[in-house]
Amino acid sequence: MIRTITKSFLIFSFVALIGCGGSGGLILTPVENIDSVPLKISDLTDAEKKNWGHLDLAADTIPGMSVDKAYDEIIKNKKGKKVIVAVLDSGIDLDHEDLDGVIWTNTDEKPGNNKDDDNNGYVDDIHGYNFLGESYNEQLEYVRMLRLNIGDQATLAKARAKLDEEYTSAEQNKMRYEQILQAVKSADAEVKEYLGKESYTKEDVTGIEATTEAMQRNKSVLLQMYSFKESIPK
Repeated sequence: MIRTITKSFLIFSFVALIGCGGSGGLILTPVENIDSVPLKISDLTDAEKKNWGHLDLAADTIPGMSVDKAYDEIIKNKKGKKVIVAVLDSGIDLDHEDLDGVIWTNTDEKPGNNKDDDNNGYVDDIHGYNFLGESYNEQLEYVRMLRLNIGDQATLAKARAKLDEEYTSAEQNKMRYEQILQAVKSADAEVKEYLGKESYTKEDVTGIEATTEAMQRNKSVLLQMYSFKESIPK
């Protein structure tokens, strides 16, 4: 897929905005001919746009993940078998919609009775076992814990305190960034009027002979913007 990347800058040394956009075309050259045949570009059909990830570079001339080819050539009429997958992680959201109806359940264990009903050495291992003990919720984002009311009151109180602290800091940063943005916009407008053109370069700004405090400030703001842009790795 062909992509174009653009960079823009708005504030001193705080924010870089990077955007990506696709061209809408894909390379349509079979993989074995990549080195010998010039690449050709073609727009995707509506069906291909919805299904391109299932297609195959060699078979369909579209670089997908070859899902359809795998079903046709490997899986064919084979029937699947139920597979239980064990996940060793720092925690799982058992109520997540993607796990609804598929999460493993230990039917030999009675939930919530604080007993090892199946005598396997683990108490209340209904969907697996919590080896983290009291640290069970430590991997969860504090905002998510508050939204879903996860954890005891002490844990939720700590999460609320952290949210309040970071929210205040974020509000202060937002106000500072907005002030800087307004300074950049004002400097941009005044320099355009001073130079008499809608587009200017760093050399144009450097060459401004500022005779007023306001223009000196505008020049300083914009030169800092150019300096910030030049410091961004390419």
